[in-house]
Amino acid sequence: MRKTFEPGITATITLTSLGNGAGRISTKIDNTKTRADRGRLWFRTKMGAVAPTVGTPIKVYLVRHSDMATNLADNALGAVDAAVTAEPVQAECIGAIIVAAVADAVYEASFALDRLPPQFSIVIWNATGQALSTTATHHIIQIVLEGH
Repeated sequence: MRKTFEPGITATITLTSLGNGAGRISTKIDNTKTRADRGRLWFRTKMGAVAPTVGTPIKVYLVRHSDMATNLADNALGAVDAAVTAEPVQAECIGAIIVAAVADAVYEASFALDRLPPQFSIVIWNATGQALSTTATHHIIQIVLEGH
């Protein structure tokens, strides 16, 4: 069977000035029509004006939502673009960008998404020792779902 790729989705998430030891969750991404089991996430971000600690991560988490009348989610996280105050230990870490000690550095990486539920969100967790860039256009999350 030939696989197809759905149109790309840009996740709604505010990563401007995301501080060290802090995270942010995206709005829910709807997979109820596509029903994709997998996909790919591309993430671009830029560090702020102060160099981060070398070898530290910006982590990317997949948060699965149940899409039921009472919406349950990994780590009991919400479904709107919002701050996350503790690293989501009950969500799946799908990857990390490991940074160099360079201010204003741009990083891009892609990560596999597997076993996708009807709805899901993405959490970005900053553990670099410094804040991310203050410019919104420096941070992008794009997702392509793989159809049947």
